[in-house]
Amino acid sequence: MRCLVDTHIFLWWLNNDKKLPIRIRLVLGDPQNQILVSVASAWEIGLKNRLGKLPLKTSLVDCFRKSTFEVL
Repeated sequence: MRCLVDTHIFLWWLNNDKKLPIRIRLVLGDPQNQILVSVASAWEIGLKNRLGKLPLKTSLVDCFRKSTFEVL
C-alpha cells in the first residue's frame, strides 16, 4: 500500500509521539508499505523551525534521513 502522510504524522513518527494512533504506527512500520511525505512538509517544518515555533533536535535534512519515508 502507498500512503502519503502529513507533517503531523511525520513528526509524531520521528519523535515516537504517543499521539500517533497504534493503527497508524502499524501501517507506517510495515515494510510492505511505501510511505511518502511531501516536500511541502519539509518546507513547513523548515519555516516553523526558523520562526522558533518548532525547535528541532537535529537538522531538517537529518530528520528526513532518519525516516524510512520517501520524499514526494
